[in-house]
Amino acid sequence: MIPWIAALVSVAWATDDGYRMNDLGGTVYLPKGWTSTEWADWSLKAKSSDGVLAKIWFTPFQVEITDEAVDAWAEMYLEDLTKQGLGTPKITAKKVGTVGDTKVGIVEMSFRLKGKGAGRVFFYAVPGAGKVVHIRTLTGQQKAKAAQAVRAYLFEKMELDSGPLPTEGPGVESGSGFAATLPEGWRVPLTNEMEAVREISGKVDRAGLSPDDCWVAIRPPAVGDPDVMFACTTNFYMGPVDEHSFAAEEEVVHERYFGSVDVPPAEMVDVGDRDGFYFRPPPGVQTVRLALAPYGGGSLMEMWGMAAHMDEGALDADMLAVLPSVTFTGDDGGQPVIGVDKWVGYYLKHRTTSPVVLVPMLCLIALVGGGFMVLNRRKNDYDDLD
Repeated sequence: MIPWIAALVSVAWATDDGYRMNDLGGTVYLPKGWTSTEWADWSLKAKSSDGVLAKIWFTPFQVEITDEAVDAWAEMYLEDLTKQGLGTPKITAKKVGTVGDTKVGIVEMSFRLKGKGAGRVFFYAVPGAGKVVHIRTLTGQQKAKAAQAVRAYLFEKMELDSGPLPTEGPGVESGSGFAATLPEGWRVPLTNEMEAVREISGKVDRAGLSPDDCWVAIRPPAVGDPDVMFACTTNFYMGPVDEHSFAAEEEVVHERYFGSVDVPPAEMVDVGDRDGFYFRPPPGVQTVRLALAPYGGGSLMEMWGMAAHMDEGALDADMLAVLPSVTFTGDDGGQPVIGVDKWVGYYLKHRTTSPVVLVPMLCLIALVGGGFMVLNRRKNDYDDLD
């Protein structure tokens, strides 16, 4: 509980030995006279003797400090304080600012507790390596300036191992031989972001996401899970896919991926230089899309889109923007290897009027007809015998 009636005293800026936080990726230093009340690799809480509280933690995706991101963090802070029972906090300021050479998110709030009086809360959102670090100081109204000073001190003295890491995109490529161009807002996940991405991709049995088989992209969020898009190889032997055979082949892949689940038939789409399948499963716990295209020897390129924040229309727009950009870079341009049996079945089922079918049939008819003529001719040679 905050000692609201404590006398205002000045803050001493002498540092202690610091608190190393490995998940945070840095060391935090407290002002002299402060004590830590909770310390872990991912979070630190501390208090002064005169009624100021502080907390440092992080959110697990590296995002730019923008007005939109600050809005999202402000709502996150507001929800957190409300859950902690601080009455009904109100946002009094939120903006993108600069402290020294660093762009930061700045949020300030006020609150009032019955029988306790008014209070103030001050936040910084600081870009880090694959994450955003959050600094919060909280106190009674009389100590507002002291809380602001502590926020500045914690930021100034905090030693992060690295600033924001360089990101990759819009080009992506898998080690198995296909590439694509990402829409605006998407990028390749950083190494420390991949664990959260795999938790999402695991929902469709793709928790591995090995770069030898897949490319992966995210739309990183200020708060919550990312939108995820990835493409991998999977073994699947199928026949030629075009406007003639599409419906029949669609039934085969539909059964494999969805079984008896009620999912509309796939649409035929251009996936780079070939025809592919695009499935739009109905909305559920998460909006999901699946695109498939024949690739290499007996395999498919399997591309998933999984939305955490995007609506269906936005996910469709981005998926359908990626598909035409796909390039296949494997042997022979990643052309699928199709066996003779599949070609024979394709023409006999779907192209019965094709010259490939008609010419052999006509030749066979001619051969059979010629055989009968020869037999008839031989029979006539004995017509004059008794």
